[in-house]
Formats: sequence, structure tokens, C-alpha cells
Amino acid sequence: MIVRRLTREDLPAMDRIHSISFHFPLNVEESEKKAEKASEEWLRQCWGCFADDGEMMAVVINNDFQVLFDGQFVKMGGIGGVSTLPEYRYGGAVKETLRAILTDARENGEVFSSLYPFSHEFYRKAGYEQFLPLIEYHFEPDLLSGYRHTGWTRRMKPDGDLTEMKEIYRAFAKRYNMMFDRADGRYRIGNPFKDEQFTMLLGDERGARAFMYYRTDKGGEGNVLNVRDIAFKDEEGFRMCLGYLGRMAADYKFIKIMLPEDIPLRMLVPRPYDVTVSMREQPMARITNVQKALELMKKPEDAAFTVKVEDEFLPENSGTYKVSAQGVCRTEEEADIEVSSRALTLLVLGTLDLMQAEFRKDVKVLNNREALGKTFVRKPMFMADYF
Repeated sequence: MIVRRLTREDLPAMDRIHSISFHFPLNVEESEKKAEKASEEWLRQCWGCFADDGEMMAVVINNDFQVLFDGQFVKMGGIGGVSTLPEYRYGGAVKETLRAILTDARENGEVFSSLYPFSHEFYRKAGYEQFLPLIEYHFEPDLLSGYRHTGWTRRMKPDGDLTEMKEIYRAFAKRYNMMFDRADGRYRIGNPFKDEQFTMLLGDERGARAFMYYRTDKGGEGNVLNVRDIAFKDEEGFRMCLGYLGRMAADYKFIKIMLPEDIPLRMLVPRPYDVTVSMREQPMARITNVQKALELMKKPEDAAFTVKVEDEFLPENSGTYKVSAQGVCRTEEEADIEVSSRALTLLVLGTLDLMQAEFRKDVKVLNNREALGKTFVRKPMFMADYF
């Protein structure tokens, strides 16, 4: 098999694979027009695996993103569009495509890679690990009756100015690792007259403080107000959102909302047992470049330790690294901690602190526990974008 970036001439074949794999009808004429208009930047992100006779077996898209990591934006690849023709499945086509993508991305400055998996077990074999619990709350609107939004509310329109939304998003995003540096197209502006979707801007005399994008989901028990995107400048902005949602009892039987883990909604309402908590799609991530991630990670000024990493899928990352105030380098010294690349991803991003990580089978602390404990701590994390 051959793995390479796609050319413009390959794009219609990619669309055919997507049509078969994701079960949607294909308009051949539109597919060919789309291929003609595809940008060079888009082509650079599209990869395919080909059989010896030249037939495209599988495709993977590695989207170019920038995400926040310990206060700075870094390159992250967003794996998407993963699909294989049925006759070639279980033949290793996706695995080899991922390996080629990650090797290339590592050489080109990518620090992390992330994806929304069809199978956690499958992607663990490629070094990915579930790093973020996306928590969704389900409750009746009157549970928020104690909150009041007394400021102003404005419905955003498709051709509206995004300046205020961008300012709110930046203030919200800087609280969390793995939040996107959003392009304009990632701000979702609902059309209530076409698809019952709304984007509401909320504020007061100080200006805009929060926004929410939500849609109406219809069900047998009644309409559900499903919040698909939310951002706020501060705690008061969040309370404005709750006050607005509390007004909606006449239109909706239930509210669904996904929030970061550090906002415990059940503790903010009078009847926590009336809130149902569930998990949404659980994204996975992996470190693409271990040395760069260790260099960029926030750590104490006096941090000094060695970490031995085993990365079976991307062996370029394997080895022992010395971390100090002078930087990060490979070393032959004995390790203070031995980890798999999957476990290191969780420690570096802040999903787990050192004590929590030690419950894993792929983490072994040998020495220097105090320095490691001060370095590997829990960090606020959220991912509000899909790809």
C-alpha cells in the first residue's frame, strides 16, 4: 500500500469513499466542481492510502488547528473524515495513514493531535487517549427560576458583526487548555426561521458578557432547548445565561447544556437530584512531539526531573528526557518516572495529576516525587469545537 497526500484529481474519489462510509448520496457533478475550487491549503490536509493497483482504499483528513496549551497557542492536528472502503477494512490502511500523518506533522511543528473516535480501543493502538470528559446536563427550565437576567438580550443574525462574540470567546477560552483559536466560520449563528436555531448575545451596561447558540430538538416528551455553544466573560456572564434559560419554560420542556468540568451545575441549583448528568462524545488526544510538549508545558521555575517515554506507534518520541530550567533535552540518565505516551498526554494536558496517574498501569514513579508532583497537576480543560 502507498500513503500520500491527495492531489486535486484524487478528491472525487475521496468523496466517493465518504459517501459509501458515511451513508449519504453523492452528487458527482457537485463533487467535481468542489474539487476544482479546493484550496491548496485544504489539499495539504487530505491524505489517502492506495492499493498497489492505484485504487484509493482509505482517506484521513488532518485539519490544521491552533489550540491553547498552558496559556499559549500551539499547533494541533484535528483528525477527521476517517473512512475506508468496506472491501479494504481491517487491512491496516487507516493505521498506516495515521502513522504517515503523525510523522509528517511532528516534523512540521505539530504538538498535539486530537480526534472524536468511532472506537476508543482502535485509536489507543495509535497512541491516543481519552483526555476530556464532555459533561452534558439535562433538566427542566424552572430549575433555574432563582436566576435573573435583567440586562439586555440580542439575537445575532447571519450577517451580523462578530466583534463582541469574539471578545467574549477569547475571555472564556483562555481559562482552558485545548480551546480553539477560532476562525470566523466556527462562530455558529442560528437561523430560527429556517432550522429553529438561535444565537443570543447577552449583556448589561458594561457591554456584551455572554453568548449562547442553541437549537430546538423535538421529542415525544416535549421540545428540548439544546445549547450547542456557550461562552461568557466571567461568572456574572454565566449567571446571565442561566437567567435567560430560566425564562424558556413556556417553550421548552427540557434544557440540555454541555459545560466544562469546573462548572458544577448540580451544585448551583436548589434541587441537584433533578439534574441528569450524562457524557457526550469523548474526544481523544495524543502528543505528536514529546520534547516540544515538555518544553512548552507550564512548570515550576525549579523543575528538574527525567521522564522516560515509550511511544510504540511513533517511536521518534521514545526515549528519556531531562527537564530543567535550562530546557528539555534527551539524556542517558536514569528516569524519575516511566510512562507511555498515552499517559504522558494526560499528565501534560492536565487531565490527571501525578497521584491520579499512578493508578494507571503505564505510569511508574521511581524518584523525585516532589518535583513531579509540583509539575504534573490538574488543569482546567474544555473543547467546544467539533471537526
